[in-house]
Amino acid sequence: MTAPDVSDPGPPGSSSTDAPKAKGLADMTDEEARQWIEMQAKKKQNRYAGLERALRQQLIQEGVLPPSALWEDTAEDPSSTVQLCTDEEFERKFTEASLGLALNVGNHGTILVKRCVPGSPSASRRIPPGVVLTHVGDAKLEHLSLKDVQTMLQQAERPVSLRFRQTDASMAIASASVRAVAQEREEHERRLTEARLRFEEEMRPVEPETALVFSRTYSEARLGLCLVDDSDEAAGTRRTRVRKCLPRTPSWKSGLPENVCITAINGKSVEYRRLKEVKKLIELAQRPVTIAFSMEEEVSFPAARSQPQQAEDVPAYVLRPV
Repeated sequence: MTAPDVSDPGPPGSSSTDAPKAKGLADMTDEEARQWIEMQAKKKQNRYAGLERALRQQLIQEGVLPPSALWEDTAEDPSSTVQLCTDEEFERKFTEASLGLALNVGNHGTILVKRCVPGSPSASRRIPPGVVLTHVGDAKLEHLSLKDVQTMLQQAERPVSLRFRQTDASMAIASASVRAVAQEREEHERRLTEARLRFEEEMRPVEPETALVFSRTYSEARLGLCLVDDSDEAAGTRRTRVRKCLPRTPSWKSGLPENVCITAINGKSVEYRRLKEVKKLIELAQRPVTIAFSMEEEVSFPAARSQPQQAEDVPAYVLRPV
């Protein structure tokens, strides 16, 4: 797959009354091209719902998205551990009929929260196991049996406020959850930092080529080349130039300069090839593909090879007269 044609329209909204024709990729700035690529990537992701992670990996391999894209959509709180409340006394309000509190009787007749049923309203209120239930609404729980407290909770008008007091055991569990969440967040930040560093290292382009004649070998399907027709019909010359390289693509990472002329593809001269034919040759060429470039004022093409006698295995577009 080659880069989109330079005649492809840019992102929506790029045209105006002053510029009736939409921008092509070759005329976009680097920022506009980046936004256009990300917009196309988002469309592709939405088109294949349920394959988001695999699709991102494919887009990263093609150079459309950076490696950090695997982590960018992680929630702000990446921890899977629930950080429990560490206040000495706290209050929680419930509007649900079923609270999901498993109660037990502690020392001196206190009502303890043995645990919160997973997935219940109480489980989302960050209530540590082992806390003492002291109030239901404004009623203080003193000298009440466990059955009376359960009946009170069932019959209390919603919303109902419950007040709790920490014990040594519950405070230890809550403090451990705080430390676990902090460790998970540190690990998340470490992975983000590593992904950014890898991205910066992988996406750092090499020094631009200074030789007048050089070549590049690519193994990727998408090269990110924006090609333009630089033919001179009066002089009888046909040239295809690289107008620019899209950011974060293989051609951009290889340090390919702008406005260089393509002279050969896999050793075959493209001296008399039209722009569409050059694009097709690059697209269908077997990988890895070697492309020769020239920055000479008077471009010199390699000598054309003789036509093969057996034409059955040669694509039609190669034999087509130009």
